[in-house]
Amino acid sequence: PLGEPRDGGGHASQAKADAQVRGINSKIKKKKR
Repeated sequence: PLGEPRDGGGHASQAKADAQVRGINSKIKKKKR
């Protein structure tokens, strides 16, 4: 899984990954439209 905490960050690293995924998704949606 992409949100897997490798450095022991736990929820913090998962939140960062989630934010990155959301940013990428929004960019893709904007490009498609």
